[in-house]
Amino acid sequence: MFEYGASMDETLVDTSQAVEIAPRVWWVSSMLPHDNFQCHTYLIEQGDQSVVIDPGSALIDDEIIKNIDVVVGLRNVRWLVCSHADPDILGALPKMIERGLHPDARLVTHWRDEALIVHSGLALPYWRIEEHDWQLELEDRTLQFVFTPYLHFAGAFGTFDPVSGTLFSSDLFGGFTDDKSLYASSVEYFEAMRAFHEHYMPNREILDHVIQELRKLPIHQIAPQHGQIISEGLVAPIMDLLEKLECGIYLLAREDPGLAFLLAANETLHQVMDTLVKEQHFSIVATYLDGLAKLSLGADYLEFWSIVDDVVLQFDQSDGFTGHVALLPSDIEAAMSSPATSPNPMIVFALKSTDSLEVNGAMVMRFREPHEFDEATSGILLQIVSLVEVGLERESLFRSMEMQRTSWQARAVHDPLTGLLNRASLEDTERRLVVCL
Repeated sequence: MFEYGASMDETLVDTSQAVEIAPRVWWVSSMLPHDNFQCHTYLIEQGDQSVVIDPGSALIDDEIIKNIDVVVGLRNVRWLVCSHADPDILGALPKMIERGLHPDARLVTHWRDEALIVHSGLALPYWRIEEHDWQLELEDRTLQFVFTPYLHFAGAFGTFDPVSGTLFSSDLFGGFTDDKSLYASSVEYFEAMRAFHEHYMPNREILDHVIQELRKLPIHQIAPQHGQIISEGLVAPIMDLLEKLECGIYLLAREDPGLAFLLAANETLHQVMDTLVKEQHFSIVATYLDGLAKLSLGADYLEFWSIVDDVVLQFDQSDGFTGHVALLPSDIEAAMSSPATSPNPMIVFALKSTDSLEVNGAMVMRFREPHEFDEATSGILLQIVSLVEVGLERESLFRSMEMQRTSWQARAVHDPLTGLLNRASLEDTERRLVVCL
């Protein structure tokens, strides 16, 4: 047996035997010589309450059982954590059951996984993590189960050992690699992860959400079911790279402009909503929309118009969408009351007051050629328009209040008949000059 801390060079670990990757935490699998998709099984040594995490492939079941027997003995394995229902996890279980597990052995899993695992015909009772507050109390630690839905299975989850700081991540952080080293030697391991995550994980949003949740854990190492173990110094940089990875449906978007727009628009909806909550300035929201209109829709120009108390404000690129007083063009005014239904180089979306529902503005996109949107794109744009109505109305009200305040100040210091500074204003100016002297 290789004991934890026995080698300073993790890349030289002898994988022909069990490897202690942290105190009482063992890698008990075996490397397939001609396979770039290694299946790793882990063991947490807990006497007759020992835990096997992701039991492993039928191709190496004898080697897995041999390594478990060397460390604790198969009959002391009571808990078998199955983070999803694929054969690379369940394959070794029939032989483990045949050789003799703990008499009260349990399959530890989520109900969604159980619904599939049950069809494998395994003669073991289930222990559902969601029915036990997502924790399993052991002799010297309490395992925490971390829900990672749809990565890559609806009921997928990881297992965190707070004592060793080890995250058993199942498919997450796994990879295809010809390198038979147990540990990743550098951040270049991410390239081995890339293809696996691109094609197995559904989309970037789900992946990003789970990575953000995992960052809250004090992780010292990541032990995936496939690929290589990630040591503490590589955890953060590899998470950083994984957050930016396009995967699943985003790969399809490379060849489908319509899908690309829908994904970009969905992301923009989240950004706009988040910005509306956090920011007061409409210019930031408009900048997001300007990028979406140009990059995803091919628009040449985007502008917004708002009418408050007979004051017309235009928001466009000329002032960074901060807004300025302008005259409303007649063609836009006409389109606000009766938008064109046929292809047109200028597409106008009427904006309505959130209170009165009266038209009080417009979002205008201009194209080089006559243009129209399909039904899906129009649906997304209508959602964006509803957010723009809220943000632009708020901005316009701020402007109206500012203009009124300025007007009141002017009235306070000017004579209403002559328009000249009044006596109070002149006396105030005199006092300030005297102070300065």
